[in-house]
Amino acid sequence: MILFHTTTPGAAAAILRGGFRGASGSAMFVGTWFEDVVFLSVWPCDENEGAEGATVLEVDVGDLDMSGYVIEEEGLSVWEYVVPADVLNALPPGAVRLREVAER
Repeated sequence: MILFHTTTPGAAAAILRGGFRGASGSAMFVGTWFEDVVFLSVWPCDENEGAEGATVLEVDVGDLDMSGYVIEEEGLSVWEYVVPADVLNALPPGAVRLREVAER
């Protein structure tokens, strides 16, 4: 499974050098506060969807069971995940890469 993390250019460079660091925040519609996680989505998000920046990292989570990390929003299909940074940092080398994204 390929997921996306949208961030700033500086943060993307830091992630590619040293791995993800968890952050705290809330899911826009759910109103739930999350601690020490990385927000991932099924498509590259923009500022209207809560992303900071426009640099997109592609994260290949392979066959990792993502069911425990999904953000469920009533009436909406699954599109967002909150994953602990240490889970993402344990992915094999090359699983996180910079992606050029065309307009959606």
